[in-house]
Amino acid sequence: MHRLRLLTAAALGPLLFIVLWWGGRMLFDLVLLGATALCLYEYFTICFSGRRVIQGLGVILGLFPAFSVLLWGNPEFIVPAVYIAFLGSALLFLVSYNRWSNAAWNWTSFFMGIAYVGVCAAHLGLLRHMPMGREWVLFLLVT
Repeated sequence: MHRLRLLTAAALGPLLFIVLWWGGRMLFDLVLLGATALCLYEYFTICFSGRRVIQGLGVILGLFPAFSVLLWGNPEFIVPAVYIAFLGSALLFLVSYNRWSNAAWNWTSFFMGIAYVGVCAAHLGLLRHMPMGREWVLFLLVT
C-alpha cells in the first residue's frame, strides 16, 4: 500500500515539475486535474476502504472545484462548486445510512477530503496563471 503511494509520488512529482515549468496552460491544467483525481482516490481509499461507490463519488465531487476554476479561469466559480459538492455529499450520506450519527461522522471525513484536496488544487491552478505563478507554485510544492 505504501509502496504504491511512493511510486505515485515518484511519477507525479517530476511530471508535475516538467509540465509546470515547460508546459502550457492547458497541459498543466490537465496534469493538475489528473493528480487531483489520483490524490482524491487515494484519500477516499484510505477513509472508505471497500466502498467503491463512495470512493468514485468522492473523486467526482472533489474534482468539481478544481475543474470549474480551471475551465473558466475565475476564482468566483469555487464557491458554487463547493456548494454542489457539499449538498451532493450530504444527500448521499443522509440517504445511505440508517443512523444519523454514523452519517454525520462519515460525511465530515468525506466532505473534508473534497474541500481540502479539490479547493487546494483549484488554487494551485489559479496561482499558476498569475504573474510569476510558476515560481509560486514551485515554492508551494517544495515547501
